[in-house]
Amino acid sequence: MANSDTILTLTYDFLLYLIPQLSKYPRDQKFVLGDRIENLALDVLDDFIVAYYSKQKIDHLRNANLKLERFWFSVLLAHTLCFTSTNDITNDYGFEITQSRN
Repeated sequence: MANSDTILTLTYDFLLYLIPQLSKYPRDQKFVLGDRIENLALDVLDDFIVAYYSKQKIDHLRNANLKLERFWFSVLLAHTLCFTSTNDITNDYGFEITQSRN
């Protein structure tokens, strides 16, 4: 991707990290929770792309925000069920997955 840190490049880079991590889920959850997380993340990227090139950005960004909420709760569930480690996410992206969000 380009060197500029736009929301598109940051989301793309996050997906490059996320997708291989999802393949490590247990087989019974890889195709349920893992696919759901992957699809939500890809849908968020789609909404960001449409918003980036659209004159009417707010509707697309609202859609992306709702999908990000669903994504966050799916990742929280996976973390609670011990399918993910937050060490890599915390180190690479500077945030932690916790139950309280401020």
